[in-house]
Amino acid sequence: MEQWQVPPSYRAAGSVSGADAAKARGARPLKEFFPAGFAVLTAVLLGLLFQAGCGSPGAAKTEPVAPAGQEATAPAGSGEKTAVVNEKYGFQLAVPAGWQVKTRDGREASATADLFLTYGGEHHVEVRVAAGEHGGIVGHDPNSRILRATKEQFTTLGGEGMLYRHVKTTAAGTRTEYHFVAAKNGFTFDIATEVPEDQETLPVYFQDILSGWRWRAPDTSLAALGTPGELVSIVMISETQGWALAKGTVLRTEDGGEHWEAVTPPGLPSNPWGIESKFYDADHAWLAVRNDNEKSVVVFHTADGGRTWGESAVHRGSNGLVYGGKLDFVDPDRGWLMIEPEHGMSSRPGELYQTADGGEHWSEVAKGATTGSAPENGLPFSGPFSFRNVLTGWLGGRQGAAFDPDHPLYMTEDGGCTWRPQDLPLPSGLPGGKLNVNTPPEFFPAGGQDGVLPVVFVPDSYKVSDYATLFYTTADGGRTWQCQASLPGTGPFSPITAVNWWVWREESDASGLAAPARGKLYHTTDGGVNWTVLEPAGDLSGALEKGERVQQLDFVTGKAGWLLLATADGQGTELLQTTDGGSTWTLVQVTIDPVPKTNTR
Repeated sequence: MEQWQVPPSYRAAGSVSGADAAKARGARPLKEFFPAGFAVLTAVLLGLLFQAGCGSPGAAKTEPVAPAGQEATAPAGSGEKTAVVNEKYGFQLAVPAGWQVKTRDGREASATADLFLTYGGEHHVEVRVAAGEHGGIVGHDPNSRILRATKEQFTTLGGEGMLYRHVKTTAAGTRTEYHFVAAKNGFTFDIATEVPEDQETLPVYFQDILSGWRWRAPDTSLAALGTPGELVSIVMISETQGWALAKGTVLRTEDGGEHWEAVTPPGLPSNPWGIESKFYDADHAWLAVRNDNEKSVVVFHTADGGRTWGESAVHRGSNGLVYGGKLDFVDPDRGWLMIEPEHGMSSRPGELYQTADGGEHWSEVAKGATTGSAPENGLPFSGPFSFRNVLTGWLGGRQGAAFDPDHPLYMTEDGGCTWRPQDLPLPSGLPGGKLNVNTPPEFFPAGGQDGVLPVVFVPDSYKVSDYATLFYTTADGGRTWQCQASLPGTGPFSPITAVNWWVWREESDASGLAAPARGKLYHTTDGGVNWTVLEPAGDLSGALEKGERVQQLDFVTGKAGWLLLATADGQGTELLQTTDGGSTWTLVQVTIDPVPKTNTR
């Protein structure tokens, strides 16, 4: 592991070392740090960032981080700093003497982007890194979305950053946090510490931590670092063409996922609270984003693969906030939008809108009750839905939920105006339980009579070992459903016909819950009568050994498919591809062109 030296100028800036460590753990008023301290700190940081030799002769050397699961420390009084190197995100952090370095998940610091720094159990600093714009880290929970910036802005980490002071009130009391937030090479860095509520000073130790940061590759782009990281979901249309969402960015590929071009609508917020999508083919796509200022939903739509986008607002009859929404289209012109409005705990109302001109204009079709039961034949609730044609569609929910105690599946035959429950007969031999329809049915070919519907069986015992997925099929356009097959557990599902499916099943290692979860890929070509079990091979095996988990499964032919894996640190994803039906998997070296090439009209 590379070592580096701390420049002498760092000590001139008042760093903590030796017997002075305990004395220097106090706090300095903001007015003393800004602006007088600004010039000194800036000079120090610039020296750290751009010294070609990573230090000067005679500077103190650092020690490498400890192995996985151990605390990396430098003994108090030694004057040494601990070097935490993160190759994935291209940074290096020199931790002051006496501070302990821990990782959130117990893995090596070079494999994570979530570090916890502590000093004697008294002071704590958290370092978090994620791909994307500001907001993905700061304000990551509903009670922390608004931060008050201090009056001063200063430069560090090789680019402009902002210092925030946040007074946060929770059920446990009130506390104050300082966050330093900066963006570089497509990453956002959030370095945070908590101080007593009445302390309006910036701790010296926090300045000390900031001054120990250095970029290892200051001119390297996100793509060149080899970190796809941003991909949240993918929808492949063919063996070469596909779409992806990446935390407020819309991407498109023409070569099977190796290269992605940003085709984000210019009007799309850089970090939307929620975004729903429908990628119909290589040219047509729709995005629905809630607009809190106007308590409405904005729909972006393209008919040329994202080169140009139209934008339209959905005018709602109600005035409450929007919790979420879902989209579905049966052709490039005709589609539906389900909005979930603000509601209480014992209900989940929906508002259903339709368009006949590709998303330019929307009109309300049905609306559920915000309290109590829905009117007879009315929209029962909001949830995952799909349409087979312009008249016939399905809506899924949770059996036994307060908003609908009896039926998890409803059907419409008049374009969504009225709905009636459908029966899903349980196979014999199952213990008592309920059904959850989390994924709407798919029909093959599109609009055809043959379809498949995966349904999660939830046992009354809630024992994980008793959960199962039941696969219902239809041959009469969805008027009746029969359970044809089942598999224990739950997991990603990808059908290419009504009888040809792939299903991923995660299986924990027998050595304990802390061990990485392995898994198997199940494949059937006869609707679940017979299954072929495929053991992980190629790069998939190595990824699972590192603790990565299968997040999404997407096949487009009997041979070509993709897996989207969540990395072990939870900060990114990796894309794998198969060309032999899932027998072997190869890591896709993803590159992303970050410059949008789109226009709105």
